[in-house]
Amino acid sequence: MTAKGKFLSFFQLPRAVDDGEVRKFIAITDAKESFAWRADFSTVLESEASPGILQVKLASCAPFPSGDDLHFISAVDPMGWHATINSDSLDVYTREVLITVSGCGRLQTWTANLPRQSNTLTWLNISTVPTNIVNPRLAHGTSERKVAMGNSYIFFTDQYQSTTRGMN
Repeated sequence: MTAKGKFLSFFQLPRAVDDGEVRKFIAITDAKESFAWRADFSTVLESEASPGILQVKLASCAPFPSGDDLHFISAVDPMGWHATINSDSLDVYTREVLITVSGCGRLQTWTANLPRQSNTLTWLNISTVPTNIVNPRLAHGTSERKVAMGNSYIFFTDQYQSTTRGMN
């Protein structure tokens, strides 16, 4: 595997109902590349006396679909991720896994799908919010669909409203 850009984010996708002991990991580069791996822990967990070898396979290399520059990327905080998701669905009701922020402050939230039967990583933009916070230094999103970001201002958003407050 060769990446054209520098890696900006590496995170684990939430477990799907049919994943078993397979975990899925995603990485995104500043060249808008996305890479997905599957790690199969079933052989490792079979026997404590003689654990097997962890199998990690590159599942997908695909472009990341954001039309904006990628100034800031952050995995969504997995509040409530003890619940599994349906691996076949990819719609606005699927939990968010990533937030991106452009240099001009456009905040986007994303969900992703990597079905067990397929090596196709699919991205869906769930929301786009212009924050007008240029070159933010921090951003944090939760699976409760709330985001805080800022530099000298803090911007809070949820699915119902947006608020900007100065930090003085």
